[in-house]
Amino acid sequence: FLNIPLGAMAMIAIAVPVVIVTAASMVYFRLGRAVQYDLLSTQARQMALQAMEQNDQAARRADLGAALAQLQKAEVYASTLEEEALIQDLRVQVRNALDELDYVRRVNYQPAIVGGLPVTSNIVGIAAFDDELFLLDGASGSVLRAVLTGQGYQLDYTFQCQPGKYSEIVVGPLVEVIAWPAGYSPPAKVIASDTSGNVLYCRPDEPPVAERLTPPETDNWGNIPQAALDQGDYYALDLPSNGVWIYWRSNFGEPPAMFFDKGIPPLQDARDMLVDRDDLYLLQMDGSMIMCARDSLIVAPTNCASQAYIDRRPGRENLPLAPSSPFIQIISTPPPDPSLYLLEPLEHAVYHFSLRSLAFQRQYLPETPLPARQASAFAINSSRRYLYTALGNQIFYAAMP
Repeated sequence: FLNIPLGAMAMIAIAVPVVIVTAASMVYFRLGRAVQYDLLSTQARQMALQAMEQNDQAARRADLGAALAQLQKAEVYASTLEEEALIQDLRVQVRNALDELDYVRRVNYQPAIVGGLPVTSNIVGIAAFDDELFLLDGASGSVLRAVLTGQGYQLDYTFQCQPGKYSEIVVGPLVEVIAWPAGYSPPAKVIASDTSGNVLYCRPDEPPVAERLTPPETDNWGNIPQAALDQGDYYALDLPSNGVWIYWRSNFGEPPAMFFDKGIPPLQDARDMLVDRDDLYLLQMDGSMIMCARDSLIVAPTNCASQAYIDRRPGRENLPLAPSSPFIQIISTPPPDPSLYLLEPLEHAVYHFSLRSLAFQRQYLPETPLPARQASAFAINSSRRYLYTALGNQIFYAAMP
């Protein structure tokens, strides 16, 4: 050893620990990872089997959730394609069991718009027809049109429905888009409105026609963030007057009638609005719901009250339902299956409730994860059974089971 140069001895002193650590690491990654994989995957199987033996639905749900968490950990240690495939197969089985408990239906979303939308777009409203989509772009305050083709929905760059001056009416950024009934005058496919009480009648291959809402007999008027159409009647939510005003048969040339006769709820926190016959649904910023019933015969006063979402899932029967994040939009579907649908943005979930009682029926979730961005709008095409979800400038659609 005395004949070994000092430099070589220094290199040996450095290299030996490196070799030992490398060898130990290789042993760990080959053997330690396999041990961890076997341990975690076995625990997940045991939890899943235990869940299937549970009679208590809450305990079964908890065991299935724990099994899913263990499978996610085990996936980190999977080192072969066979192990990865096994984990995925077990995960699908556990997820399906959880879906059955939670009344979940999975939908296979596909990109809707051929070529996509401009990156600056932010779709905040959708009106869906058999072969057309009308998309409210919150960034530009305009409405876009897309037509269904064999490859998907193609943008119609000739469609006009945007802010501007129309004769003597200056229309600001549009905040609402609503399907317009066939046969109504003037003819249109959709009407869009700004917050100042102006509406645009928009249809393909024609320039928009503007009209101004006749204000009610009140000193405070002119900030209308929400509107709805039901059975041909137009409802405008106006913040300064704290009222919802009805334009019968959508006759905007006549002064409107007030929906409420007394007990008007505060409307400043209303995020979205829906009308079904004599029932008014006000979705609040915190995701809660205020329901108001109006007697069309004027026999009883308007009655408004907060309405809880009622759970019906096994082990949670008749308990209040709380989504992962507050609902942001509400829509309804016509007979033969009249229902309410609400959009939960974080998980891209669409919840299905019964009318009036708000009893939970089911929820629709993506089969595969959508991009990590909150949902901004949704719609349902009842005739085709298509579900549409917007994530900013991205639109997806899927067949509903």
